[in-house]
Amino acid sequence: MQKEKPKVKWGEIEAENAWCSKYLVSIFEAGVSHLPDVERRIVMAKTRFGKMRHIWKNKALHLRLRLRLYIASVCSILTYGSEAWNINEVVRKKINGANSVMVSAITGKTPREEAVATTCSFNLVRAIRARRLQWLGHILRLDEHRLLQRAVKCLYDCRSEGDILMDAPHTDSWRELKMWAADRQKWRLRVQAVRCDQKVTITSSVFVPESVLSFTIS
Repeated sequence: MQKEKPKVKWGEIEAENAWCSKYLVSIFEAGVSHLPDVERRIVMAKTRFGKMRHIWKNKALHLRLRLRLYIASVCSILTYGSEAWNINEVVRKKINGANSVMVSAITGKTPREEAVATTCSFNLVRAIRARRLQWLGHILRLDEHRLLQRAVKCLYDCRSEGDILMDAPHTDSWRELKMWAADRQKWRLRVQAVRCDQKVTITSSVFVPESVLSFTIS
């Protein structure tokens, strides 16, 4: 079927059609699913985790230090490119499942305990969402002619489940969202609320329609 589709050319060079392709160490699928890239990242992270098993079992190292090493050495591999993922229910379960199994080997809890938000030692899904929201704030504060902001504006006009705007405040216009991000303090509070799954009260503003932020990650 791919052979029958129109092909892209670079000058006289004709590119071969493929359902999945790798570009800049990320996997892209023609069906617009980010699951292949997520699954590949999970495999790479688990490989790194296995190579460091002597560290996870070393009780001479404080648990907090081992978790910090896990976040720096393993999660950095798993989450590479996560800014572009659509973190829908399927992707959340994949990430949370992989994280809970690995963290349980460090903490001694069961994978089920590490998979539940109320008993987990480190919630990777929440950390990803907070980092994406923080980065979104930087993008919204860029000059409006920057290509990156124009790309996010396209996402704003055509929303999809779990995109980078999933934790942004609900606004009636793109201009209102940019004004929201212009207040760095309020945006940081929102990032904090996503990371810690807490209610954060903020003072009202002429352009901020919300007074209480509440986030729940399922």
